[in-house]
Amino acid sequence: MSPSDTERLKPLRLNPLLAVAALICFSEIVRAPRDSDPGPLATAVLGLFLIRRAIIPGPQPIMVILSGLFLTALAVASNHGLISSDSILWLGSVVIAFVCFTFWERIVRLMSRRQDPGGPES
Repeated sequence: MSPSDTERLKPLRLNPLLAVAALICFSEIVRAPRDSDPGPLATAVLGLFLIRRAIIPGPQPIMVILSGLFLTALAVASNHGLISSDSILWLGSVVIAFVCFTFWERIVRLMSRRQDPGGPES
């Protein structure tokens, strides 16, 4: 095996919290009532997003991890009727958490660019 082959075969590092959250979402396929809202299918799609983030090499920002865990908790609680998913508060929480989960790096980059308008040349 050449050195380039061993570099490509590095073991996959998972973010354990996001991986556990994804497993919880996937378990909802079996455990959640079929007529629940948001439902087992939507929770499984959230699990796919969580797995995608969990297998990204390198550490994930804490905001991504916390918002992923928050989305998982909201989905599971809604599936089992602990939280009403009809309220505007639930919908707003899901939208804000999903934006933080998916776009956090871009938000930070945009904010840092705003604070340093001169760029690296100044």
